[in-house]
Amino acid sequence: MIIDDGFDRVDLRSVSRRLDCREDELTAIVPTLEELVVRTLERETNQMIGAALDNISRDPNGGLLSRIYYYVLTSVYENELVRRLYLTDPRSLGRMVSAIDGFEFRPRTAIPEQLVIDLQNAGLVRHDSHPATVAAILTALSAGLALSAPTIDFDRAARGAEDALRTLVDADVTDTTRGKEIYHAYALELQTAFR
Repeated sequence: MIIDDGFDRVDLRSVSRRLDCREDELTAIVPTLEELVVRTLERETNQMIGAALDNISRDPNGGLLSRIYYYVLTSVYENELVRRLYLTDPRSLGRMVSAIDGFEFRPRTAIPEQLVIDLQNAGLVRHDSHPATVAAILTALSAGLALSAPTIDFDRAARGAEDALRTLVDADVTDTTRGKEIYHAYALELQTAFR
């Protein structure tokens, strides 16, 4: 409904009509539209995290930053609600997040500096890489991909980012198990924040 009708046109009455139930039956489960939005975004976020974790776990090189970033990017892009809102109606996505958090939405990188530091300490990011710079570049790259995704070959751009990270940031290792463990712990912490 949010995708088709726009966030401003969705309320509990229209949701109950779409579900073919009485509004009081719906409010017994979710008392406010904000709570319904929170639950929806939590569900979608957890699905994206789960998809990225599955791909990272199966990939022998999944613990490298290049692969983590690629799988996080593709999990976001493959989520229909988030992708369509982010690409076609980012203001509504911002308002939804604002309603949840009570402050203006600011895009954040999916790969924070601390994760890069932890991967570097585990020997999976080159010792001459600067984690703050890497995280800042990934933030800018993520925002640019989101803004240009309707007009570019997303997979080609995501593969290009992966190639650049593999060449410039990834350490030359044969076992990436520790990186998978680090990202897994980070993802579980993130999922906990969305419950």
